[in-house]
Amino acid sequence: MAYEAVESLQQTLRIILLRDDGLITPLVKQRIISIHDKAVGLQLNLKHFSEKEIIREVANASEEIIQFLFSPQNLSDCESIDSTVRLSDQLGELAEELESTVGYVIDYCKINGHSVRQQSDVAVGFDEGLSDSTAATSSSGPASTSRYFVADFAEDPSIYPPMSRDDVLLKKLELNGRWISWKDMTIVGSLPNLQVLKLKNYACYGEQWATTVGEFRKLILLLIDESNLKHWKARGRHFPMLKCLILHRCPYLDEIPEDIGNIPTLELIEIDDHNQSLLHSANKIQATHKKDRIKVVVKRS
Repeated sequence: MAYEAVESLQQTLRIILLRDDGLITPLVKQRIISIHDKAVGLQLNLKHFSEKEIIREVANASEEIIQFLFSPQNLSDCESIDSTVRLSDQLGELAEELESTVGYVIDYCKINGHSVRQQSDVAVGFDEGLSDSTAATSSSGPASTSRYFVADFAEDPSIYPPMSRDDVLLKKLELNGRWISWKDMTIVGSLPNLQVLKLKNYACYGEQWATTVGEFRKLILLLIDESNLKHWKARGRHFPMLKCLILHRCPYLDEIPEDIGNIPTLELIEIDDHNQSLLHSANKIQATHKKDRIKVVVKRS
């Protein structure tokens, strides 16, 4: 669906802004916000645009391009050019391409007698005159600005653009390739209806993950596939509805938090056959609880 594809693109861009590895320079941040604004423009006028499949394809392609741009492969492709300069140029090209698509959609709406909504109709972010905890959101009249004022996430990851209606409805999320630090996973955990979370190809960087009560309230499936995670601190009540835990290619993780076995809904723990310590931990959890309730599966590779 076109609407979901555009929203997925926006979600990916918002998560990128949480990176604290030095890639999100002011210019790169500006490019990301520009692309996000274009996506919002598409979303605002999608209702009256008949060729929705075009928008879906554009949004999906844009998201794939962005994922590639921030992949280790792209970042190490050119040693002679600063990666942030390269990123800025590539993101600028993508923003220009999206601008032409937005223009096409707006022209279509005007020609067919539909009212056109601009990005300035919805301002989300932090105005210079607002406190860090105050976000300006308006859809009932002209907004004070047509762009985002984004706080410095590297210095304070707790500052995050407020959730949209679709963030609240988001049920499935997959991150792939160094998107976010483990300590900033509280942002993902705050999505109230998230049921499926897949973290692949070192999606989270860092060695320690500590969850807290109130996060991942409806998460059913958690997959971590390829990670440098070493220490995972969690209680069963941090994942109150978890049914399936899958841990593949986590060579540095020696144990699963023992209290995970106290999750009443937990049915399956799947481990690959390379990490015997992790497998022993899973078997220990199974033995401590009713064996017929928790199944431990070993994936052969």
